Amino acid sequence: IDVARSVIKNNLSQLTDIKKKFVSAKTDKGLVEKYSFETSEEESFYIAKKVEELLKKGEKASEIALLYRDNKDSSDLMTALNTLNIPFSIEAGENILETELIIKIINLLELINNPYDDLKFFTVASYSFLGLKTLDVLKLGYSADFILKKTNIKVKRAIFDILTNKKDQETQLSLDGLGSERDALEKFAAKLVDWKTLSVNKKLSEFFATLVRDSNLLSLVLKDNKSKEGSIDVTSLNLLNSLYEEIKKFEDSNPEITLESFLSDIALMREHGIAIKEKEMSLDKEKVRLMTAHRSKGLEFDHVFITKFVDKKWGGRSDRVKIKFPSNFLKLVNNEEKEASFDIDEDLKDMEKIRSLEDERRLFYVALTRARKNIYITYSKKYISYLSEKECMESKFLDEIDQKILSIGDTKKYESEIKNLINTKLTISSFTSPELSVTENLFIDKVLSRFKLNVSALNNYLKCGYKFKLNNILSLPRAKSQVLGSVIHLTLEHFFKLFKETHKVPSESELINIFEKDLIEEYLKAEEYEDIRDKG
Repeated sequence: IDVARSVIKNNLSQLTDIKKKFVSAKTDKGLVEKYSFETSEEESFYIAKKVEELLKKGEKASEIALLYRDNKDSSDLMTALNTLNIPFSIEAGENILETELIIKIINLLELINNPYDDLKFFTVASYSFLGLKTLDVLKLGYSADFILKKTNIKVKRAIFDILTNKKDQETQLSLDGLGSERDALEKFAAKLVDWKTLSVNKKLSEFFATLVRDSNLLSLVLKDNKSKEGSIDVTSLNLLNSLYEEIKKFEDSNPEITLESFLSDIALMREHGIAIKEKEMSLDKEKVRLMTAHRSKGLEFDHVFITKFVDKKWGGRSDRVKIKFPSNFLKLVNNEEKEASFDIDEDLKDMEKIRSLEDERRLFYVALTRARKNIYITYSKKYISYLSEKECMESKFLDEIDQKILSIGDTKKYESEIKNLINTKLTISSFTSPELSVTENLFIDKVLSRFKLNVSALNNYLKCGYKFKLNNILSLPRAKSQVLGSVIHLTLEHFFKLFKETHKVPSESELINIFEKDLIEEYLKAEEYEDIRDKG
């Protein structure tokens, strides 16, 4: 309580007419310690070792909470706890639209709504619960692209269109050895047609329930033997139920809602950062509790770890308010209730910064007051962000804590053991290239016999072998922005090659001709070709 009070008193906007004097029910003093580490892995494994130590001393797992600022901050902690076989549960309340399972379901719904989207088709076809073989999907993409180039057709047909047209199946796909293996893909395309029809003729909630069963997703969730909860993956089941309940809410507000309008609403929610919260679910109570600081409101634990306590995460965050007040919304009034003269835009910006910082401070206050006994505040000097290492500073809120109460924890205690754990993890998780099956080897050999290497392809190979395989060898569909960038890069390569050969700078019309020729080599529909051509 004393620590929390020393922090929150720095907020300027408080209800001064209400006297708030909280007193702890406990008389014995607890620990408030901060721990600084070099890397996030050291931080996470130290927390796991500290938790293990508490459990060995007889502390209940349910009385230990690991708090973080954002849901994505839990991954390192989960890895460390799993490594030490410490049982834990992630508390409900996260935005289900950001979870892997719901993203896959939304992608499947979008494909059903528009099966002619090739990029979405290949994305969804690779989902394991649909039961399609990865090699068949790769062959399909390559076959369509190869036939396109072989027949000198300038505009592609959608993969879905090819799969649902018998003549195209026999004359095109079989040419590249897919004929005998296309049955599963043909059935999947037929399912998309059936699901589309179902979405039109049934209520959205009924259609969703049928889709979850027919796509084999529900069976996978109910028979997931890897789940620690037993034969049912309760976390995934709860996510499905959460989305289903949200769909029923949409129906209550609009009984005539269609799949297309539902997806449009979901897209708007994503765009504006509006979350669909996961439903509460009953879990085994004897597990370490992982949750966001927001989620911890109203709860109490004996031991609380406040993790990744760095600037820009706890305080100093960029303002993510989606809807801002208009500049004339707030008015400053003097004692005579007359408008004062001041720069409303600048003052409003300052007010927003102060408000944001004070909101963050209140959240830290919430985290601090969750602890009955001990608080452990941890942070590291470096974190991995988007495959790059980022140096961080401790949150400014640490300086606001009464330094007489705050002590520095001993990070050397498990140093050698943590290094061994990290090395073991790296050894186990080190990527090794998977062995190709005999069938895939034969297929790749056949493709390579027609392949011509260029500088762009070589650059892709040097950056990522798998990207090279998908983009350059198999020529699978890509996002339009990626296609445009790749074609411009290739065009400039050919432009300078021509310059070196002729010792003359090619004209603008020659450059455009090169671009159009390179663009034709891409696997595009008519509207995609025109759009990318205009932008290029």
